[in-house]
Amino acid sequence: MTDLAAIAKKQGIKYFLISFVDLFGTVRAKIVPATAIDTVAKAGAGFAGFATWLDMTPAQINALSVPRWQKIILRAMARYGMYVGDDGGNTWGLQFESGDNYTSFGKHDPWIAYAHSQGVKGWYDSSIGRNVYYFSFKHAVAWGRWLKVLKP
Repeated sequence: MTDLAAIAKKQGIKYFLISFVDLFGTVRAKIVPATAIDTVAKAGAGFAGFATWLDMTPAQINALSVPRWQKIILRAMARYGMYVGDDGGNTWGLQFESGDNYTSFGKHDPWIAYAHSQGVKGWYDSSIGRNVYYFSFKHAVAWGRWLKVLKP
């Protein structure tokens, strides 16, 4: 077997992004420190999320040409960090609390109004019988440069 830890040390690689398929057939991924990669390569990856933070100052975030709602979340990521889990999707987005908390009591879903106010377009999902709104973060920042993984 290849000594991945030695290769990582030589190349200056600190973390590996490991992709695998879970028991339900869903593609998953996890971040593994280079110092643990040989163990993971032998034993398997398993699934776990990872803790991150955005290594940007408030001034850098304020200078971005992104919608206000993204800046709010980016500031929180920079100040407090964020735990990231992978749902097997192929893009970078956030999942929010469902509006069912409101609609089940006959109230309007505030997420819909907020999505409309921010120009976020929705589409009808027949499997759940309502519109779905996707708040994309794919191009908010240069993720490879600014998103850091907390060392376990």
